[in-house]
Amino acid sequence: MKNISRTLFSVSVVAFLIFAGLNSPNDTTIVVNTEIQSDISGTILIPNEGGNSGGHTPRGFSGSGSGLFVGDNLNPSFPEGDGVQTFLSFDLSDISEIEVSSAFLHTDNVEIEGTPFEDLGNLVVDAISYDEFSEDLWNQSPSERVCILATSRDDAFECDVSSFINKIIDSGDTKAQFRIRFDTAGDSDGRSDMVFFNITDINTNEEGIFELKITSDTIEENKIEVDSVEDIQIPIVAFLIKDSAGASTQRDKENLESLFANSQKIWDEAGIVLDVSIEEIVLNEDLIHAVSSGNFRALYSVLPSDIQALNIFYIRDLLGPNGIAISPNVGLVADRTSVDDFRATAHEIGHLLGLDHTSESRSRLMFPGANGRELTADEIRRTRAIASLLVQITSAEL
Repeated sequence: MKNISRTLFSVSVVAFLIFAGLNSPNDTTIVVNTEIQSDISGTILIPNEGGNSGGHTPRGFSGSGSGLFVGDNLNPSFPEGDGVQTFLSFDLSDISEIEVSSAFLHTDNVEIEGTPFEDLGNLVVDAISYDEFSEDLWNQSPSERVCILATSRDDAFECDVSSFINKIIDSGDTKAQFRIRFDTAGDSDGRSDMVFFNITDINTNEEGIFELKITSDTIEENKIEVDSVEDIQIPIVAFLIKDSAGASTQRDKENLESLFANSQKIWDEAGIVLDVSIEEIVLNEDLIHAVSSGNFRALYSVLPSDIQALNIFYIRDLLGPNGIAISPNVGLVADRTSVDDFRATAHEIGHLLGLDHTSESRSRLMFPGANGRELTADEIRRTRAIASLLVQITSAEL
């Protein structure tokens, strides 16, 4: 829609920071359209069902486990030449009344061990049907081959399942179930060649590891056409804390520019442009002691009083959290985060623009502790409203 070059940086010292919000019982869950979650382009995102709805089985004998992975030589005691396959289930009940234009099976949650594509071939997706996931599925024949999910480690791990999804809906069924495995079960070379699909634990079938991306003409009327509205440019001042003992960040200009560029890709969907200026600051001994003991609000004292902007501090450690929002326009982020840095950045911009956490789906940007990137139409409307207000205040100060 819009490219990342629209992210604006001042030419002085460049830095960037976004924070993940307070991880506290007071975090508010947003429930928006509990029947169908869709992003700005009219795409409906359906996560795979977690728990005992899926898992893996060997290909040559009866057995099962809860993790989602495929490949061969899973462990030293695994039979030579045998492999494992994964089973997924999706609930289509929310889209049973709409006309599906396209459907893609997709995941970004991939870890690769060894050389599975070179040794075992393509990663294929078959259609299968089961009442309960169990070890009995190990030799069940699929109804059809649906698509090829990936042919190399550099692929997008996405394939077209439109025909199959429409067939399921037309039949009146509400479950779409898949088996994923390599062309070849194993190569008997004694080395582990595996693809693991996981978010936090390779041995758990977590909801949202995979998702179905559904488009439909039925919901086109509810789209927000961002290309037809004016971009909103929001000012962000990012502070790199340097030469400040244990509070000093290890990040540099190039790292932060990359983070912001990738974060911009997410906010392009809302028509919000990140106008970033970056400064290095040095804390005095009192401030170093304050932030080291968790008193991050002490950083208010270094903010200029005459600039209306979102202010973000980069610091080495936050004593646990990825980031902390300490006011509507001030936040901090630690050097090490448990999620993708650019996604954490976009997530924290969401907090600064008035969004709370959601527990709806891991594919959502505001789901805490995950790598979701999707914004709902309602979230886009709300953030654009606050961004517009920020721009008005900024203009009045000039």
